[in-house]
Amino acid sequence: MKVPMLLKIENTYLSILRFAVLLGATLLLAVTAIYGLSSFKGFTANAHHEAATPTVDQKEILAHLTKKSEAAETNTAAPEKDQPNAVRQPALDEVGRRIAKALRTFMTHFEKDWSASDEDIGRYLTAHSTPYADDQAMKAAYLDGLATTLEQLLPEKAILDKVVRNPNFGKKTQTTITSPEDGSEQIVEEPVDGASKKYEVSPDNVFGEVVSAYSTKFMELHEKNVNDAREKNAEAAQTKAEALSNLYFAVGSFTSFLALVFLTIVIKIERNLRAMIPAKEPTDATAP
Repeated sequence: MKVPMLLKIENTYLSILRFAVLLGATLLLAVTAIYGLSSFKGFTANAHHEAATPTVDQKEILAHLTKKSEAAETNTAAPEKDQPNAVRQPALDEVGRRIAKALRTFMTHFEKDWSASDEDIGRYLTAHSTPYADDQAMKAAYLDGLATTLEQLLPEKAILDKVVRNPNFGKKTQTTITSPEDGSEQIVEEPVDGASKKYEVSPDNVFGEVVSAYSTKFMELHEKNVNDAREKNAEAAQTKAEALSNLYFAVGSFTSFLALVFLTIVIKIERNLRAMIPAKEPTDATAP
């Protein structure tokens, strides 16, 4: 049985179409897998990042403080005593007791009779942790870091040497005054200039400088961590948006894949039907 040329051409085209459809379906399935996996990773990524807790390097603070030739004027001097109208403070916790011990050890190194009550120190810590009052975890981290900083830095010789005593403290000069009436002489003692000031740089100022340097560094690290977390959250949101877009693309690709598979089935049915129906031989009208 001779197969007509037109049927041969149709079968050839069907074979080429079937190959193209299979190739396209394979590519679509690969694209679906790639974009589906990408969207899955995007949705499972951590979408929220908390700001890390600042960790202050005490060596960095010490290096910063020892570069200065004299203590800076700060608003963080040692706790003031005898505040009868102040709000009553709760008892110091473990971190508060560590800070109080470090402070008392430092101050009594210069002033043996120096003292401050736990309530004075508690008010001091409350005032200086105010920026973190709404975040108890950050407040605890700030106070714990402050305690560690004071414990490590206040005993350092470089810090102790920053306290400068006034060499003229309590000194007086004697002046001889001659009476104009009888010519008698009288010796009068007068304090020298600056004799009433015990320190040129006081322990209070040095302590305040250490606290100020720590607080500044802690705040810088806190702001940096907050900005880093904000950037990571923005990146996570962008990643999630891209993941959603990839998911839509993967669904579209898979739908196209199913359509091509269906087309492949139709082509297969068409070829099988052609194979089942024999071609008719042309009839000769002049035959007897």
